[in-house]
Amino acid sequence: MISDRYSGLSSPAMEEIDADAVKVAMLNITRYIDLMQVRPVLDSSNTARRHPNRFLEELGLTATSTVCETNHTSTVHPIHGDFDLFWNGVITDYKTGKAKTVDDIVRDMTMGSGAKYPEFQPLIYLALASEMKGSNDGFNLFYAMENDVESSDDDYDIGRNMRPVRIRRETLMECMTSSEDLIADLEEDLSRDFKPHVREILDTIASMAVGDPEDWKSDQALVDRIASIAGVRGKNAEKSTRTAIGKIAARLRGGMLINGRSVDIPRSTLDSFLLEVDRMHDEAVAGSLTDLPATPRIECRKCRFYEACTREVLPVNDSGDDTDE
Repeated sequence: MISDRYSGLSSPAMEEIDADAVKVAMLNITRYIDLMQVRPVLDSSNTARRHPNRFLEELGLTATSTVCETNHTSTVHPIHGDFDLFWNGVITDYKTGKAKTVDDIVRDMTMGSGAKYPEFQPLIYLALASEMKGSNDGFNLFYAMENDVESSDDDYDIGRNMRPVRIRRETLMECMTSSEDLIADLEEDLSRDFKPHVREILDTIASMAVGDPEDWKSDQALVDRIASIAGVRGKNAEKSTRTAIGKIAARLRGGMLINGRSVDIPRSTLDSFLLEVDRMHDEAVAGSLTDLPATPRIECRKCRFYEACTREVLPVNDSGDDTDE
């Protein structure tokens, strides 16, 4: 049914390829549902939904479940979301586009990162889940089209298509030092001198490092201490130690921990995000009650509210030319 609807839309020559891609995606979603052991109760009516599922309608099925395609609105913050699946305390969002790396995911949901397309869905959905009964503070991004060729094999590990994002009650440093996945990853990634000492190095960073992780390799006391732990000496000792610190720091961005194919978010980081959401919402509400006076007075196209501004763009250049300001 999906192939009939979507295959060959860009070109008739793509119909067979598109159909194969749909088959792989549906197979992978089925594998994921089996992996998660989803066994929902049919406890709601499809026809009663604001947006009934079209495929259920075509199949003549009226019963569906509240574990999927349901809207959730926060009682505390101005946020809401539609969950593709909420099962066993974990939210799943199915993605049919190009798969993102965990680096991409963290950058896109870090305010001020300069991401071309900011994406705060994981943070918003985790905040919603934390208000819900039975939540396990988990959010899975599932990329149905990832590894499409490899996933055609019967023994393919469908977990490779998942990007779990988890809320942790620990601090960022506690997340770092307690993560066995991170330790294993660093034991693979760091150079030979540092591999045997990963745990001690992480404990040292947790006790000594302050501020932005990107600045850790400039901390001479920290560099000297880690060089001593690894037993590196000579003219390249400082350079290799700073490189090792940089690789560790790259796993900590925006108050979050990149943990293999998953992301750990301390609750404090989520709370800071929600405070900013509340502040921005209050500012938007206040602006909606005014005529949105232009600020700044020049280069109004750089204003955060330019796209929503109801004022005409007026030239303010004293020379009388038509420069839009």
